[in-house]
Amino acid sequence: MPKWLSQDRKILLLVDNAPPHMLLEETLLTNVKLKMLPKNTMAYLEPQDAGIIASFKAKYRKKQVQNALDQIDAVMEGHQDGLFEVPLNEAMQWAKDAWASVTPATVRNC
Repeated sequence: MPKWLSQDRKILLLVDNAPPHMLLEETLLTNVKLKMLPKNTMAYLEPQDAGIIASFKAKYRKKQVQNALDQIDAVMEGHQDGLFEVPLNEAMQWAKDAWASVTPATVRNC
């Protein structure tokens, strides 16, 4: 039995209304209350979106912009024909790197 359950602690989870966050009717939660934020709640009201996800997105976008600049340079130098072609494995590596660079302090502060 988890320590929080044996101590009769209560947990409140605030989540947005994304389909994966919906519970099935037969789901039984003991000591856990799930509260859905209203639809179309602005990102600054959603704690994770305001911090953790925003940090991740900023780091990912930085990699996208750097890649775009590198591709522009390559086109200008005649080394490449097309712009903004990103292999899936490279985009996945950007996501991995962006997530790894989200600091523990960012997570704690959300």
